[in-house]
Amino acid sequence: MFNVMAHTLAGRGIALLCIFTMTIECILCTTVSVRLTDNFGREQSDAGFVEISVNGKKWQRLCPFVLGDWEIGSVVCRQLNLGPPIISQFTSDFSESYSDRGSYRSMSCSGTESSLSECTRSTFGCSSDPLEFLEVQCLPPSANEFEVAIAREHKYDASQGIVLAFVDGRWGPICESESRSVVCHQLGFDSSSILPPLVLFVDIYASPVLDDFVCSYTARQIIDCSYRKLLSHQQCNPNSYLEVSCIGEDRGVIPDYDGDDPTTMVRLTDNFRRVQTDAGFVEVSVNGGRWRRMCSAFNYLEWEVGSVVCRELGLGPPIVSKGTSDFTVLENELYLSTSSLLSCDGKENSLSECMNLILPDHFECQDPSYIEVQCLPFSAQEFEVALATADIGDTEGIVLTYLDGRWGPICDSESKDTVCRQLGFENADDFAFVFGVEVLEEPVLQDLSCSGSEARINQCGYGRLDAGEECPVPYSYLAVSCNKSANHGRQGHSRAVTIIAALIIAVGVRVV
Repeated sequence: MFNVMAHTLAGRGIALLCIFTMTIECILCTTVSVRLTDNFGREQSDAGFVEISVNGKKWQRLCPFVLGDWEIGSVVCRQLNLGPPIISQFTSDFSESYSDRGSYRSMSCSGTESSLSECTRSTFGCSSDPLEFLEVQCLPPSANEFEVAIAREHKYDASQGIVLAFVDGRWGPICESESRSVVCHQLGFDSSSILPPLVLFVDIYASPVLDDFVCSYTARQIIDCSYRKLLSHQQCNPNSYLEVSCIGEDRGVIPDYDGDDPTTMVRLTDNFRRVQTDAGFVEVSVNGGRWRRMCSAFNYLEWEVGSVVCRELGLGPPIVSKGTSDFTVLENELYLSTSSLLSCDGKENSLSECMNLILPDHFECQDPSYIEVQCLPFSAQEFEVALATADIGDTEGIVLTYLDGRWGPICDSESKDTVCRQLGFENADDFAFVFGVEVLEEPVLQDLSCSGSEARINQCGYGRLDAGEECPVPYSYLAVSCNKSANHGRQGHSRAVTIIAALIIAVGVRVV
């Protein structure tokens, strides 16, 4: 009965995690849900930080245990009913967006388990400094026949790693071969280097799919080559897989600024360089050049740049705009700096209107820290509220509301409890000290007066401000610090599980 339940739940991203005594007797069984999230804590389908929820409580990120990232990543992808990982690594994160969710000491897995319930040695708390978290990108569960992908060490380098192919309904590696160029051609590169890469930290926990792989110089896809299909239980001899290091990708350059007005394209991307709609790292292409990630400035221009980026993308103002460290990028990656290359006052309609957009010399980030922005939607329901915060997931910030077709702050007021209540919290703390947040939109409300019982600010007294009007005390906006006590996890469920476990021990039931 226990095994049937475990398999049923594992298919839905839920596992049963058991802590055993030395006699392999289950003394505590708990349900574990698994998900992948981005830097902003939003759930993703196939790539992101690994988070687990125990007994329905708050989500917690997985921390490193030992050098077991590929083993754990393989199990996570399998539990989520996805293909094997093409990236599985620990990433440092200084954004503190995990602070409200907490962190969970990682499991120890062999890599072949069907779910995290079969992994061992899990403990609470992270010990690494700076904090690191498991980040995984999984292949889709199915693909076109003979589609290829590369399992790689660095998420920004898709040019080298171990080759995976989709054959007969499953992803798997190809046994070692000298036919590397055809894989690179199929992936869109010109050719492959003479020597394969030295892939140190990539482990494949899927059975190989092809052996005796030989291609002619005219082949452009692996289906054009000769090969022998392998059954799921067959292995390479010896257990070595095809590795490639592709060359010839057009990295492009940003043209030198010749005095003409530069044209810009802006986009937001996640940790895996996938384009996002309203939140991510800021990347810019100048005068038709390649995309470059924008460095954070030493003179704290993140909010000015973030305001212009959101406006250029046709979105509302930023609620988060900050510099975030990322130590997983390649050494030869190219960037744009806001400290020496860009100067915005936050009112521009496009980054092309900012001064000193580019310099002719190659520039690399010094930190490295990159501008990360989350923009409000362009439109919303009347009197909807949001917080402009210094960090992702904060409950303290400057209040923005949507009124008369535009987002803007509210002139300073004592009516803080109603704002927090509308945001889903119980009430506001006495003081809010907001550092590093600049609201560059014009205010929309003044004289906000609430009795304290209202659920929404439109139930309070207020005065509307037209475009161009300022608060009686300029740039003095309503800021709140909302009480987090309303978001505690479910304690009753945890107590019930503990009682059940105690009963199992009392009657001497052994779980096998």
